[in-house]
Amino acid sequence: LCLASCEKDGGIPSYLVLTNPEVRSADGSTVIPSSVTDLWVFANDEPVGVWQLGRRIPVLAEGSTNLKIVAGVRSNGITDARIQYPFLATFSTEIVLEPGKEINLQPVFRYYTDAPLLEGFESQGILFNFDPGDTVFVAVNTDALTGNYSGLISLDPEHDLFRAISIKDPPFANGTGPAFLEIDYRSDTRFLIGVIYDQNGQTFAYPHVFISPTKRSDGSMPWQHVYVDLGTPWGTNGTYNRQFYIQAALENGATSATILMDNIRVVY
Repeated sequence: LCLASCEKDGGIPSYLVLTNPEVRSADGSTVIPSSVTDLWVFANDEPVGVWQLGRRIPVLAEGSTNLKIVAGVRSNGITDARIQYPFLATFSTEIVLEPGKEINLQPVFRYYTDAPLLEGFESQGILFNFDPGDTVFVAVNTDALTGNYSGLISLDPEHDLFRAISIKDPPFANGTGPAFLEIDYRSDTRFLIGVIYDQNGQTFAYPHVFISPTKRSDGSMPWQHVYVDLGTPWGTNGTYNRQFYIQAALENGATSATILMDNIRVVY
């Protein structure tokens, strides 16, 4: 439709193809695993639309052009819940556009600040508390997305339920602002992300969202990156002592389940 409109108006568009977006730490020194799926594009501050990666984007501009791109992700892993991710700075660059010509570009996004909580399993002292007697969560070096170690949850009939709760210190900020949990994971079963908070002297545990398994029909189990919205269930006025938990259980007659996690971070 855009192309037809351009031709009707007598303009010949230039084209952008945006691929392989990269996400870096606040100082730009470290590449961080991510899953940027959608891009809000602006040319000379005029909106060009929201585009998925690899699409050929027509732009009615010519010559030196200021391009701004906002990173979009899928909140809670839901395809239809696409949002501008509030913790990544807008990518901005100057490009030269020529009518009918195509430019390929890799946007690079930076976090405004580094994550207050990060668990990469590279050092002793995991930032979780476990239910009494629960020993199925261990750091392993046989499979890690980054670094040398990842966290393994391994379920069997004798250990058919697992729950890990984030520690209270350092505390997460109170208020109604956005907060997201990011996890790299690969699994053959779903698992639950929930939140815990105190309000009016009582403690509440709220099951929030199930994360789908990554195992495919061919048996492969690739890593995926998911963004879980904690700010919405945490954001009720008057809540404090905020935590989140990860829970998994054997389901539908299964006798085993495996979940590997890496780069668990909370940003707010």
